[in-house]
Amino acid sequence: MPLKYFIKRHNLYSTPFYVSTKQLGAKVIRGGRVSAVDVKPDGKLRVRAYDNDLCSPVEVDVDMVVLATAIEPGPDTEKLGRLFSASCGREGFIREVHTKLYPVDTASKGVFVCGCVQGPKDIPDSVSQAKAAAASAAATVIPGKIKFEAIAAEVIRDKCSSCGVCVQLCPYNAIVLEEYNGVYKAKVEPALCAGCGTCAAACPSKAIIFHGFSTEQVLAQIEAIVEDYPNL
Repeated sequence: MPLKYFIKRHNLYSTPFYVSTKQLGAKVIRGGRVSAVDVKPDGKLRVRAYDNDLCSPVEVDVDMVVLATAIEPGPDTEKLGRLFSASCGREGFIREVHTKLYPVDTASKGVFVCGCVQGPKDIPDSVSQAKAAAASAAATVIPGKIKFEAIAAEVIRDKCSSCGVCVQLCPYNAIVLEEYNGVYKAKVEPALCAGCGTCAAACPSKAIIFHGFSTEQVLAQIEAIVEDYPNL
């Protein structure tokens, strides 16, 4: 019996299913977001979808339609992501840094993801990913020391006006207001800082710096480039 398989998208974890489906002789319609399933006068079914390969809508007459059970993220997934400074994808699942290079790492250092919180997957994939996440966490903890990035931001207390703009904008929750001599000043936690520069760009008092990337140093680099390459 000829089979047609509609898929919206596939990633690293669904590739084995995609390959096995092709080996069975089924026709895979990529990007097949089904818009409707109509019942024809003769009792058969007609599936209306979009084919990415043809870049056009398609209508397929079939005898039977089998719908895959959808997996949706939990209602608190987005809240959990914000708590750990981990971003969510368009479907609402926690997003990894890189599908193949860093499949269990999140944008927040020291926070790893595994299982269906990252997206639909079966039990073997969930177990494998859990082992990878545990190994990555252990590699961070076992040495007993955390290496800070040299590019981490630093607050000049004398310039800080305690406005809290940097605290609100930091995507990694790496900045807090800490009391210092009776006055609250911003403080950067180097272990959490990713050196993105959001805080330095937004600080109205210019109280946040990056060692090696001060305004004077960046301007000097630009002047040197212009001098060496005048026609640039």
